[in-house]
Amino acid sequence: MLYEHLLPLCMIFTFLYIVFFMTVENKKERCLPLLFLLLALACNFSMILSPYYPERSMFGCATFLIIGALTVYERTAALVDKKWRIAAFGSLLLLFLFTYYNALMDTAHTYVSNRRRESYIQEERDKGGRNIKVEEIKKKSVYNPWEDMKDKPDEWPNVDIGKYYGLDTIVIEEKGEYK
Repeated sequence: MLYEHLLPLCMIFTFLYIVFFMTVENKKERCLPLLFLLLALACNFSMILSPYYPERSMFGCATFLIIGALTVYERTAALVDKKWRIAAFGSLLLLFLFTYYNALMDTAHTYVSNRRRESYIQEERDKGGRNIKVEEIKKKSVYNPWEDMKDKPDEWPNVDIGKYYGLDTIVIEEKGEYK
């Protein structure tokens, strides 16, 4: 999970710590960012005995890495030329904006597709349909929290969605996406 979700943050921390290590001579001061790195790793590996590692559990790990990176940045910012700080910040902002835009577009696509699906379910129910098949909605971004229905009618969330709409069964069929 650390590799899959926090690799860019780990790389930023590592780069900043190398600069920090080369510029700061006080050994006690060098240990503080490493403490935050150790806490981040402890948060990550505390889930090792868990049968499932939900992505939301990465919050503590990400928080400690961010605190460590900002601690290093704060202590080395005065030592680095202003134009390099602006270039680094601009690069990170650009990376964030591209990631944010892609996640936003995927979430909007999922929202519109789900609204169309809801209309379709209502139409089929009004026609008297009690067993409905709907198209799968696929997410394209890891930042999209969408969890779609299953292809078996007795699995969650199909049972609850069927009860909500007053249906006997509702399942997805993998034909593609709503356009």
